[in-house]
Amino acid sequence: MRYQLLLAPGADVVALAHHADDQAETVLLQLLRGAGPKGLAAMPGLRAWPTNSLPIALLWRPLLDCTRSELEAYARLHHLGWIEDESNRDLRIRRNFVRVEVMPLLARGFGQPVIALVRSARHLAAAALLADALGDIDIAQAKRAEALDVGVLKALDDVRLANLLRRWIEHQRLRAPSESRLLALVRALRQTSNDTRLTWQHDGRTVLRKKGFLVIA
Repeated sequence: MRYQLLLAPGADVVALAHHADDQAETVLLQLLRGAGPKGLAAMPGLRAWPTNSLPIALLWRPLLDCTRSELEAYARLHHLGWIEDESNRDLRIRRNFVRVEVMPLLARGFGQPVIALVRSARHLAAAALLADALGDIDIAQAKRAEALDVGVLKALDDVRLANLLRRWIEHQRLRAPSESRLLALVRALRQTSNDTRLTWQHDGRTVLRKKGFLVIA
């Protein structure tokens, strides 16, 4: 909702002030949620965003490599003021708890955890891009018109098949399924014959297998 409001006046690019400490906190929060590579890649430096007024706008985060302490030092040097969100003091909010309680503790034991976590986010972003690229290659090999050949799918190992299905669902602009739901679809494909009718509901759509082909209806 916040991004939609920022983009509502018709801007084609909105620069956001997220910095390296925000990125490090996001990595930890995503790790504790059990996220995969895309989630652990945290916030992208540049992200396309659909809007009502424009087909695509851009969210730009130019400060992701700058730490909070660096930005505060710059602001003081140039006599810049800033506003502290009073909700930042509420430790019931998990991000605030990580910022106030966890990050200082990590800094005492690991020196510069923010820099290390931001570096890990970059590595995971690269891994996520490679997984997407492999998924696209596998989809192209299995695709028959708007369907996927189940015989080709079954020739892949479970990890690669799950990656293909996740990417295929993403191409339909549907929400990413949970790991457990995605693995349930993989098992259903493995454990039933190709000509058995199979249905799998997700995000208001239905994945169907009929006559050896997988389609989304």
